[in-house]
Amino acid sequence: PEDYVYVLSIPSETTVELKVPIGHTISNVASGDTIYFFSTTMTGEDITLDFNGGVAWPGDPNFLEDKFVRFSYRFRFDDGEYSIMAPFTQIGFIPKQKGYFLEGQENAAFRSTILEFMENGVQNIKLKIPLPDVQKNIGVDVSSTYKIAAIDILYKESDGIAVKVLDTINSIGTSQTSNEYIYDYQSRKPFKTLPQDQIVRVYDKVPVKALGQAVSGNRVIYGNFLDKYTSPQLLDYRVGVSNKNTASLGFDNWRKLKTVF
Repeated sequence: PEDYVYVLSIPSETTVELKVPIGHTISNVASGDTIYFFSTTMTGEDITLDFNGGVAWPGDPNFLEDKFVRFSYRFRFDDGEYSIMAPFTQIGFIPKQKGYFLEGQENAAFRSTILEFMENGVQNIKLKIPLPDVQKNIGVDVSSTYKIAAIDILYKESDGIAVKVLDTINSIGTSQTSNEYIYDYQSRKPFKTLPQDQIVRVYDKVPVKALGQAVSGNRVIYGNFLDKYTSPQLLDYRVGVSNKNTASLGFDNWRKLKTVF
């Protein structure tokens, strides 16, 4: 917003000089006036021109504005076969301005019944992918156990049925201790769509438990099977109550500064 000044970090008792371009004016502020800064978790939608503070950021800052997306992954092994897809994440959504009303927006929303900032403000997402072993043991080396050649990062929109591939990670890493791969998603578009026969595969529908099994032609048939686990009938837990301190909105941390023109 053009009627706000955002300060990321500033010491107390500091003199601030506001430089106004020629042709622009600042209303309701005169030379020598005292202004106040308060601490808050709110961030504006246009704090910097380049998201993440640099021109090299490769993403599209507007790509996710009107989308509710989930993420998943799958492994590709050294023989070209793929694992089943992992469960999708929750929707990656944080409203612009982190859900805060700025000056005048509450009245405008009341009159129009539209929240202009209720668009997706997420641009960077770190996906933590659990690996079956530490990274040095999952590659395609002769001594490796799992023979994982690559990881496909998958993407799905809330109003679509297509599953798309965002990226393919061919170099997983050689960490001696980490059994987790962190992928930094930077609001980039997927580059291909998975075919239907790779989304739902018959041979992935294996029952949890079966009392009978038979083979007919090229099919395996199960009888008296359990296709999924059922919820437990009883949860053994205890509930307690304790007092909590009143949460602060951060508006009591005022800093007094002097403007110089």
